[in-house]
Amino acid sequence: MHLILLLTILPPVYAYAAPTSKTDPSVQCQEGIQLAEEGQGEAALPLLEASIAIVDPATFDDADLLIACASTFGSLLWQDSEIDEAIAAYQFALQVSELYQNDRSILTALNDIGPLYIEQGQYTVALDIFQRAQDLARQLDDLPGEMVALSNMYLIFLQQNQWQRAMEMTQRMQQIGQEINQTTGDPIYEGIGMLFTMQALATQWRCTEAHDVGEQALALAGDDERFNVVGTVFFQNAQCAFIDERYDEALELYEQVLDINRARGEYNDEIVVLDGMATIYRRQQRYTEALDVLQQALQRARAIEDRSLEETILGSIGWVYHDQKQYQDALDAYQQALHIAREQQDRFDEATGLLLIGETYREQQRYEEAMATHQQALQIAREMHFRDLEGIALTYLGDDYEAQQQFDQALDMRLQALDVFDTVRTTAGSEAARIGLVEQNFFAYDRPIWLAHQLDQDDLAFAITERGRARSFLDSLATNTIELSDDGANELFQHERETAIVLQQAKEALNEVRLQEDSVLLDRRKAHLAEAEAAHSSAQQAIIEHDDQLADLIPQRTQAPITRADVQRLLPPETTLVSYWMGFDRSLAFVISPDQSHTIELSPTLKEIEQYISQLRSVLIEAPPGQKQRESEAAVWLHEQLIAPIQPYVHTSGLAIIPHASLHYLPFAALSDSNGNMLVDTFTLALLPSASMLRFLQHTTPVTTNTPQALVLANPDYTLPNAIDEAEQIISLFDGSALIGDQATKESLHEHAEEADIVHFATHGTYIPDAPLASYLTLASDSPNTTEATAYGTGSNDTTHLDVADVYALDLQQANLVVLSACESNLGPQTSGDDLVGLTRAFFYAGTPTVVASLWLVPDDATTQLMTYFYSHLRAGAGKAEALQRAQQDLRDVYPSPYYWAGFVLVGDGTSALVAAPWWHRVPWVWLIGLLVGVFLLVSGYIWWRNSKHINTLS
Repeated sequence: MHLILLLTILPPVYAYAAPTSKTDPSVQCQEGIQLAEEGQGEAALPLLEASIAIVDPATFDDADLLIACASTFGSLLWQDSEIDEAIAAYQFALQVSELYQNDRSILTALNDIGPLYIEQGQYTVALDIFQRAQDLARQLDDLPGEMVALSNMYLIFLQQNQWQRAMEMTQRMQQIGQEINQTTGDPIYEGIGMLFTMQALATQWRCTEAHDVGEQALALAGDDERFNVVGTVFFQNAQCAFIDERYDEALELYEQVLDINRARGEYNDEIVVLDGMATIYRRQQRYTEALDVLQQALQRARAIEDRSLEETILGSIGWVYHDQKQYQDALDAYQQALHIAREQQDRFDEATGLLLIGETYREQQRYEEAMATHQQALQIAREMHFRDLEGIALTYLGDDYEAQQQFDQALDMRLQALDVFDTVRTTAGSEAARIGLVEQNFFAYDRPIWLAHQLDQDDLAFAITERGRARSFLDSLATNTIELSDDGANELFQHERETAIVLQQAKEALNEVRLQEDSVLLDRRKAHLAEAEAAHSSAQQAIIEHDDQLADLIPQRTQAPITRADVQRLLPPETTLVSYWMGFDRSLAFVISPDQSHTIELSPTLKEIEQYISQLRSVLIEAPPGQKQRESEAAVWLHEQLIAPIQPYVHTSGLAIIPHASLHYLPFAALSDSNGNMLVDTFTLALLPSASMLRFLQHTTPVTTNTPQALVLANPDYTLPNAIDEAEQIISLFDGSALIGDQATKESLHEHAEEADIVHFATHGTYIPDAPLASYLTLASDSPNTTEATAYGTGSNDTTHLDVADVYALDLQQANLVVLSACESNLGPQTSGDDLVGLTRAFFYAGTPTVVASLWLVPDDATTQLMTYFYSHLRAGAGKAEALQRAQQDLRDVYPSPYYWAGFVLVGDGTSALVAAPWWHRVPWVWLIGLLVGVFLLVSGYIWWRNSKHINTLS
């Protein structure tokens, strides 16, 4: 939906005098404007052009008329895709406005010119224009004018994937809308601000939040007919349903939007909706229906003479033919779309069209044409700084080389593409947005891993898997929503981010002037870029010198990915690391022990793995408690596919697993072989977000003979009665404090956490799928109004959220263990290229080396028993992973189903203990048996000697 058009509600109407002379420029202006408003653009153009050409702005009597004439001329030229001429006309309107110091006309002209520079890809120029427009609107106290400037800046940031900046624009628009509503009682502008916010959220895959904002917009708009709020909200909800693969729901919503748009005569939006419906039909392989709706859209676009929409629909028609392998028909449609893009001087769409045409050439095995076409697209992408398209062009070139069996060149192209995609992700804004980018471009990670493996470069393959992990969460610092507990680290990171933005802008500015023949300006921009690069390099070096873990939080800017040799040096004793990478067609397992490493090919596809994990979780979680099974076919199949192939290479008692994609949701402890032997009985298990985490697990707090200090926060909303028993059991084993009920607040956590060796949360955990950084643990409010008597069993409203940002602000350097005895505390989105995004990673940065968390909703009573067993084994001196293993085995005797005990996983360091074990536990059992045998022999020998001596004496 064309949201920028929202701000043209009730445009002012210029009052025209009756024409007096056919040769009078003022008359020509008036007639031209009148014809344009009547939809007779072709007749209006010569009148408007003639009037502007013969007039002297300094002596013209009616400046307002001249400005309106030039603006109308520019608008008509824009419609005819005469971009340069349209810019000249708007510039003329701006000059006249400045000559007569007409600030409001200056504001209008600025907001008219800026979008044309956006269309040409000159984003830096456009941003400068809109910033000037916003400043002027504020001076004039013109709130709607400021909203127009903000909406255009929003569009730029959205196209550049700078979603955080885009959100800043929509938030200011909402504030302006509220001010207008409070002043005039007109809520429509506030509703419009919310619609922009809704679109920004939906674009970032944050659909739950988008839906809520859309409902607020509907409530504000009410029965207001000035803009199609209902249609816009339904359209965005349809987009979200499409993202979630709820295709039938999306189609139903699209149909409703279509009816609304047709009733209102909004034909542009009707075309957009038809295109969305066709995309769903394509996904469902309903190609005839897809072509039918696209032909309707194409006829409508041609009827209203909208060349941009015509180009879009032709591209979609090409995709439908391409999917059916009707490549010549696809080429015909793509080439028609490319012709329009070039006609409109739309460089982005031109590059996109070239990419699609090149892809079709490759399908036809026309490799030279494919590569030449993709090179053209790459050149445009680099000239215009279209980073997404640059990455895709490099990827397609890699496919071209691979199709010709030129694997070395293919790998090189793929690695260049990864560099581009990582840069895009760094500036993407929200964590959900970055995850979406990786989902879209998963092929960019998957293929180079396999290419490297095929070329016997498994060290490189492993490095690429690490590069794809732990990034979306780490990039989240770029949103400025997280404050670290270390002020110095915050300052360094902020400085690095600022210099990175300046560097990005300098590159864009240089790319823009490369298209111009101005050597002086080109040299100046090159010098500015060199200064920006030096400043950014200095900022990066300061981070590296400050803290290795802070450096790791600056993805693809500082530290290189960890190598397999690094892993071997960092692995704890008796531990083998298994790093999985689940590919589209095949998968890999990197098995690394302290003295050897192997790369194992696994046969199941990503889709098969997802299917069986879903089946296993369904059996364990969704079945009624009385019907929960100990074993299932899924558990055996997953063991055969994931564990059996690696077992010959595992000769240690400990297994550290790096999951990938849907494996993050797999309870590994519940896997069993065909004989019923469960993994929990075979190995002590620990999970890692990535191998690079090993760098930070070497600094664990040493074990002590003293009793560790425990901090327990339990039952903050009085709905978990067993959590109180859980807290009391822990405190009976360890020294420390139990904060129960309304004592379990954020303030109390900050007050006591720095001194705690163990931090235990016995509370609710909530996972938000499309905004994982908003996932949280429930704590009590710092200012509670509810007592246990009134809240017990009903849930207190006086709670607060400990979300990921709050965790980053904690100081847990003393804590050797954090336990999230809460529901869904280790969940995060299943992504193809990233590690699990959840609360656990934040706790690592806060200082702890080990987090115990849950994969599903765990029953309160079973959790309490499991935690009691777990802490008892810890108190006896067991290592953390061993303690969890024994606790799960103990609880299995009470609750045989893995549902009750396999949901808890240990992430991070699992080998170290919290307290020193008794001396007899530390003596190797072989030595102990030898000692006992020796003592027995000595005693036996002594007795025999005494008896022999006694017998000899008697004789």
